[in-house]
Amino acid sequence: TFFHTISLTIDTKLHHYLLCCVVCDTS
Repeated sequence: TFFHTISLTIDTKLHHYLLCCVVCDTS
């Protein structure tokens, strides 16, 4: 469960980072 939480957090941060990249590339 603990490891899953960490994975989920990393996943969310990564997704957010990728989303920011996409937004920056678009504008």
